[in-house]
Amino acid sequence: MLDWIRERNQGWFAKIILLLVLVPFALFGVNSYLSRQGTAEAVAVVNGEKISRNEFEHALKLQREQISAQMGANADSSVLDSPLLKHQVLDGLIRRRVLLQAARKVGMVVSDRQLADFIGMIPAFQENGKFNLTRYQQLLRQQDMSVPQFEALAREELLLQALQAAFVDSPQVSHVAVRNFIQDFDQQREISTVELNLADAKSKISVTPAQVQAYYAAHSQQFVLPPRAKFQYLVLSLADLAQHIPVSSADVAAYYNQHQAEFSTPEQREARHILIAMKSGSTPQQRDAAKQQADDIYHQLQQHPERFAALAKQYSADAGSAAQGGELGWFGRDDMVKPFSDTVFSLKKGQISAPVLTDYGWHIIQLEDIHPAGVRGLAETTNEITALLQKERAAKQFADAAERFSNQVFEQPDSLSGVASALHLSLQTSDWVTRQGSATAVLNTPKMLQALFSNDVMQRHHNTDAIEVSPNVLVAARMLEAEPARTQTLAEVDKQITTQLTVQAAHDAVAQEGADWLAQLRNGREPSGIVWSKAINVSRMQPGPVSPALLTAVFSADADKLPMYAGQQDAAGNFQLVRITRVLPSSPPNADKFQAFLRQLGHMQTSAAFDDYARGLVAQAKVVVHLPS
Repeated sequence: MLDWIRERNQGWFAKIILLLVLVPFALFGVNSYLSRQGTAEAVAVVNGEKISRNEFEHALKLQREQISAQMGANADSSVLDSPLLKHQVLDGLIRRRVLLQAARKVGMVVSDRQLADFIGMIPAFQENGKFNLTRYQQLLRQQDMSVPQFEALAREELLLQALQAAFVDSPQVSHVAVRNFIQDFDQQREISTVELNLADAKSKISVTPAQVQAYYAAHSQQFVLPPRAKFQYLVLSLADLAQHIPVSSADVAAYYNQHQAEFSTPEQREARHILIAMKSGSTPQQRDAAKQQADDIYHQLQQHPERFAALAKQYSADAGSAAQGGELGWFGRDDMVKPFSDTVFSLKKGQISAPVLTDYGWHIIQLEDIHPAGVRGLAETTNEITALLQKERAAKQFADAAERFSNQVFEQPDSLSGVASALHLSLQTSDWVTRQGSATAVLNTPKMLQALFSNDVMQRHHNTDAIEVSPNVLVAARMLEAEPARTQTLAEVDKQITTQLTVQAAHDAVAQEGADWLAQLRNGREPSGIVWSKAINVSRMQPGPVSPALLTAVFSADADKLPMYAGQQDAAGNFQLVRITRVLPSSPPNADKFQAFLRQLGHMQTSAAFDDYARGLVAQAKVVVHLPS
């Protein structure tokens, strides 16, 4: 329930605002994403509406960044550049577009009043708890975003949320289905395992020079290097320009004194609650019963306040906090709906409120702690103010520098030295670049790669135009050296082929031996040399050493015909065998667990219904795709 309370006042867009405050948007910029402008080229047309290439590239960049952040040092460039990822991103944009079209078709709108109320309740746009127009405009201006662009995206997101909310009241999951699900979910099975290791198999493989040569001859196309080139390039960046702009301590102090409200921290409170839920459309009898239950719990707490956490775990309908004894953590006055917030901010530390009614039901609230409002000091905010003033002043200089940069790159097409000297920029040299991409981020955009391998650059040896690769970042480049496509020699790829053949042979040997062992076990014969591990109990939530795919086989095994055996080769090439010897029945769930699963399965059913609806819309839509390579 806490999520619903917070979404009412913050939700998706408040998180976007947090990004606006903390991190400048990069890549193709929110501007191009919101306005759907930029290049007129469309990657898809959905019922007559275009999805622009800029919008697609922006979404693709964000997806790649998210994958890279999750994978860290293990990020695989083949995944980031795969056609599958591009299609997944485009599918998401198409789905979003048809949903917005459907919402508008049935007459759903976000009124100006709804939009204003929503934006007005976002703390980042407030001063002293009230919406501040100047602060709102300033934050958007700092991100090179106009008010109409911001509000257009806000309307779309609110519209999508409203459309999905229509599915919340889908049919409830039956209690029998929930009990059966919990019984299967909690079931444990006793297993033992044994593994055939790829590394052991590799040590037994010997690849001959003749095999390497034969593979090379049969797969020569695999070793063709595409045309590539190295480039000299210049980068003109607002961020770099800002770093060299001096800001005096007097300037910082003056800004601080004039904008102290920006550095204030509102009062925060920590509380816990118990929610007795009431659905919209409840009968008077249901409302009376909910109020009576809330009153009974409150009276128990008056006698035994130390039982608050226990009663929250037992009775609260807020699945997100009940397991933690009703803990909500720290929040500000504007983070919760008004009746809830008014009550919390009227309590004294340790005090428990009488039941409070909101749209979600009755709440009993206990205030745990208070962080008073405060103002961050000048010393604490100096770096932040300095960076802000540098950016503001740099913005005034950047327009002129960008014009000079663009003009000189064009007027002096045979060299970048002149513009580098005039604007005090450093000439940089790339590593090898192909048409498919570059390890240098500022060169690795579709527009930049197209310019780098144009005839003007590759044949005439001219500079590229000054190209905006992200907001307030201009790049120009010229070719230094180039290599045509060529086939690598056998000497260059000998080790690569040897490794490849060794791994493949070991992989096949492990797969064959594992399949043989599994067949013998299923026929009642145990292979010589097999040593099973100590028996352990596994469940769907605690799979132990068993992979997800193999776990499915473990729990699909017929419990009346034990022992049963399963086996599978994993992605690393190892083959794991599992012996299932016993089934341990699950215990009946308690009331709290049953209610938690009932809510979760209901949510899953709602999500599935909405996904089916979206898939149906896409299937019926007239979609023409022009996905770029």
